[in-house]
Parts: sequence; C-alpha cells; structure tokens
Amino acid sequence: SPYVAALAMDGDEMGKWVSGEKTPELLHQLSKNAKRHLEAILKGKGKTKIKRLLTPSYHLQLSETLANFSTWLAEPIVQAFDGQLIYAGGDDVLAMLPSDRAIECAKTLRAIFRGESPETEIRNLPLNVVQTGFVSAGAGYPLMVPGPEADVSVGIAIGHNKAPLQMLVREAQNAEKLAKGRYGRGAVAVSVYKHSGEIIHWGSKWDGAGLKLMEFMQQHANREKDSGKEAPISGRFPYALAGLLEPYTLMDSLPAMHEVIITEFKHVVGQQGAGLDKEKKQALEQLGQQWLEQTKKHLEDFIKLFLVETFINRHQGE
Repeated sequence: SPYVAALAMDGDEMGKWVSGEKTPELLHQLSKNAKRHLEAILKGKGKTKIKRLLTPSYHLQLSETLANFSTWLAEPIVQAFDGQLIYAGGDDVLAMLPSDRAIECAKTLRAIFRGESPETEIRNLPLNVVQTGFVSAGAGYPLMVPGPEADVSVGIAIGHNKAPLQMLVREAQNAEKLAKGRYGRGAVAVSVYKHSGEIIHWGSKWDGAGLKLMEFMQQHANREKDSGKEAPISGRFPYALAGLLEPYTLMDSLPAMHEVIITEFKHVVGQQGAGLDKEKKQALEQLGQQWLEQTKKHLEDFIKLFLVETFINRHQGE
C-alpha cells in the first residue's frame, strides 16, 4: 500500500493520578486477608470508600507501571503489527505503522496499558495478561501496568508515503487532541489525508459501537483473496450511504430524524449487503442503530466510519 500511518498515544488525566485525585480505594489495594480484617473496621466507621493515601510509595508504583509499559511492552507491540516505534516514554507513544494495521495496534496498546487481554492474538510475542493489571513479557517476571481504571487516547494520521513525516506526526498528535476533546477521552481519532487532497476526520470511544461496526465491515466487505468471490457487502456501500445521509447533516434537529436515518441505513444494507445472510444483516443493522444512537449529534461521524474503513482496507491506491 502507498499509505502509512502515524500513531500518537497519550494517557488520560495522568495529572490527576499523580496529584492523588484518582488514587484507588484502599480496600482494593489490599490482600484478601488484610482486606477482610480492615473492611470490618472501616464498615463500623462508615469509611469503606476511603482512598489510598498519597505517599512516596504510591508515586513509586505509578512510575513503575508507566516505565514497565514504555520499556518492555510498547515496542514489541508496535513491531508485532509491522510498525516502527519512534518514541515511548511513560504514557506517551509515537510510532509509524502500515495504514491497515494502525487501529488494531492502537487497541492492543490500550489493552496492555490497562492490563487486559487484547482482542487480537499477537503471534511470536511472549506477552500474556497474568491477571488484570499484570503482564508477563520479556522481563522474566509479571510487570505491573497502570490497570483498568486508567485509560488512553490515540490519534492516527494516515497519509501517502511521500507525504512529509513531520506532517503526519503533527497530524497524529492533533488527532490525539481531538480524541481527548471532541470525543471526551478514552477514544481514538483518525485523520485520513488522501493523495487527491481530500481529508476525512473520524473518531469513536473505545467501548462504543464504532470500532465493533468497523470490524464487522472489515470482515464482510473484503473480497477473499485469490477466490474470485465477491464480498458479501458491496464496495459501493459507504458511497451509497453517504449520498443518502449527507443532506441530513445540514439539519438542526438530527434526533428527530432518527427513525428516518435508520430506515435509509437499512435500505442501503438491503441494496449493498445483498450477500449477507439474514442473521448477518440483522447484526449489521443492530450495530448501525447503536452507532447512530452514539453519534446522533454528529451524523458526519456515523457516515465517515464507513468511508474511513473502506479507504484503509480496500481503496488505498487512489
């Protein structure tokens, strides 16, 4: 592919973790025996929600989790997705990747930062989540990471391989700011810079329907290599959908048009998803409804998901 991606990751609200505003509850930090003993005492005083004290040992552990991630985990994850790490320090990561692997890499970086099992199986990488918050890697012992209460935002800029590297890096960092601002942190934002000059901006919360819908499209809109079979979803799907829905982006009251937009979406699914069986069509329609509910104030995000996905995975030569 002539397109590459720059990825910029940054931890969310790390200042609050350092200041102690987001310190975990004390009972969640204790062994089972210690918790059992202390919980009874705290219940009697109505203090079960008391937070861990802000001490030097807390800051040492926080620093250790960030150092573990940046020293042991960030680079092998990026390399597993055929990428090149530029910088990793604490909660910051900057990397270059193939454009069609950047989003999966971002999801995996986030999962490991939180000490959760990644959705994507990583081959030839000795990396396992021992238990939530701990990852075994090349260090020879389980590494403590920030854990599931922490989160990150990621910006991805996709551009032609002849585009200036500085521009891609800058736009990835701008996309990361967009993920924190427009999408409210705990999100990924993607900016696509086509060689033709067209620019597409899109983003989604990590746990929203957007990434699930994008994955569904990727699985069912790609023609099987060397099989000669057409994909169940036509390559015209995103353009047909955009043609129908773009006029609605000019309207002031999108929530009032919710049912109309869903009807239009189902119409496009019926026309351009003719290769899907009944169960898969229903699954696509359900994901579409969930995504529309989450983007009802920004219909362009609903539409651009399909345009970004089809560009990344199928039409990269334009």
